[in-house]
Amino acid sequence: MNSNNIIKKINEFNNTTVEYPSEKTIVQLFEEQVSISPEKVAAVFEDRQITYGELNERANGIAIKLRASDVKPNDFVAVICDRSIEMLIGIYGIIKAGGAYVPIDTSYPLERIQYILSDCKPKAILTYGTVVDSEIPIIDLALDSEIQNEPRNLQQVNNPDDILYLIYTSGTTGNPKGVMIKHSCIVNFSYNSTCGIMKPVFDNGYSRIACVNNLAFDLSVTETVFSLVNGMTIYIANSLEQKITEDFEKLVLKHEIEILQTTPSRVKLFLSDDSRREYLKRLKFIMLAGEKFDLTLFNQLKQYTDAIIVNSYGPTETTIVSTGCVVNDFSGQEELIVGKPISNTQVYILDGMELCDIGEKGEICIAGSGVAKGYLNLSELTKEKFIDNPFGNGKLYRSGDMGCWRIDGNIEIQGRKDDQVKIRGYRIELGEIDSVIRKIDDIKDVTVIARENKNGDKEINAYIISENALIISKVRDELSAYLPEYMLPTKMMKIDALPVTENGKVDKKALPEIEEVTESFYVAATSPLEEELVQLWEEMLFIDSIGIDDNFIELGGHSLIAIKMVYRINEMYDINLSILELLTNGLTVRTLSQIIEEKLFDSLSEEELANLLSELDD
Repeated sequence: MNSNNIIKKINEFNNTTVEYPSEKTIVQLFEEQVSISPEKVAAVFEDRQITYGELNERANGIAIKLRASDVKPNDFVAVICDRSIEMLIGIYGIIKAGGAYVPIDTSYPLERIQYILSDCKPKAILTYGTVVDSEIPIIDLALDSEIQNEPRNLQQVNNPDDILYLIYTSGTTGNPKGVMIKHSCIVNFSYNSTCGIMKPVFDNGYSRIACVNNLAFDLSVTETVFSLVNGMTIYIANSLEQKITEDFEKLVLKHEIEILQTTPSRVKLFLSDDSRREYLKRLKFIMLAGEKFDLTLFNQLKQYTDAIIVNSYGPTETTIVSTGCVVNDFSGQEELIVGKPISNTQVYILDGMELCDIGEKGEICIAGSGVAKGYLNLSELTKEKFIDNPFGNGKLYRSGDMGCWRIDGNIEIQGRKDDQVKIRGYRIELGEIDSVIRKIDDIKDVTVIARENKNGDKEINAYIISENALIISKVRDELSAYLPEYMLPTKMMKIDALPVTENGKVDKKALPEIEEVTESFYVAATSPLEEELVQLWEEMLFIDSIGIDDNFIELGGHSLIAIKMVYRINEMYDINLSILELLTNGLTVRTLSQIIEEKLFDSLSEEELANLLSELDD
């Protein structure tokens, strides 16, 4: 196809212009919804609920307090809250004050939290259920006496170009980078989704949406902002409902939840329990985002639900979702497509700065109303990634994702052009992990890669050069002070030298497979309970010959595996083991069996205890 025909065809694919209230802000859209349905339930968490009117009044009270602290448009306010209705009130209090909210996961290491706070310099920190030590003013949302309800809305001070939220993603320098998303980006996403990939939701009147994503993950914006400006009811999952299939099942069934937006990794978790899949039939609309949704998982999910299934794609820098399509009738292909550009979004697939032909692989670049303002305090990186759009107005974001157009205007993802990967839905720059490892004493060189494990999931492997003896568990402990759990290498090994190509670059394909080894000698199980646990660990971790003193974390255990394992153990022994107990540093089969024995002993009735003591006496 000649260049003129390519341009013509791409312009047809990008003919996505739809009118939307571009002059409005999220504050205006939310307050309009409050005036329409003040008595409607806006959010439910456990046994509590709040109406639109009540949420608005509480948010107004917080907004007054924040304005008294001199919060103005484009000022940041951090949100470090346990999952709760207060978390939601805090977000709306910030944006009604005119500020931009900065969600920070309560599970982040202290060093990472401190970096984010020092980078964005918030005017205040909102907390709930957490303790934060900072010189920055802190507003504890648990203290009702400090916040007065205010029925009157404040004077609006924002314009559509102001920042709505700042969300941090992994960065190559060893520190996360903050992405600034404008009101106009979310207004476009919230309004025009009613005539795009979310159209079936509104056509069918679905309005009950699950809130399962962490606040610091941009999929949460669909659950907390998109939902409320469109008059939905949010059902906020607590920490167990987020992670345990049985608890999530109860949430869906109790509240007849219809809408779920989540990652393929979480869907895989929900499908892992063979006995608990029927509840998926209650869901009406499932949108997958955040990472690759493969055909095997799609076919498995389709067996257990009649829901409309949407596959979507979009970097944080272009506001949650940039492309998407319904994939229910997908058949006869090896890869799932990620659909077409959503409303007021244009996609260009480029080789350098040249447009790629249909079917030709290139870098996915995105323009339109969803493009972010840029990176906070990173002007050079912003100039590099957000370039002037040579094909139209505004900026063009260079995603680093590779893909191609199909003849029907759908897009297929074909990997990355750099060292960025997706692990369990989280975007990770391997360079950030590399940089943090290099700061550890005695480490001379390192390279970090992502590989598929035996289960088909991606995991992070680190190869380290050190002139001194290296204790992997100590390296992992040091990393955990700086990196969140999902960024910690699953496997690490000391290596004498890094293999290089003829051009002198690290030859990552030549790096050896890291065997699952631990720093303990093999010790076999000595009791039936230990034998059962060894068998369970080998099944879950895809490893043979696990000893009872082998470390769960060193063997590649992480939170998703822990969630599955906790459920199995609780079912097998009728106990209440927590995920935190399983993720404790140093956990082995030996220590786990001791924990289980203690729980079994504590659960004995007086009669059972007396019988046991009698048997021991005999």
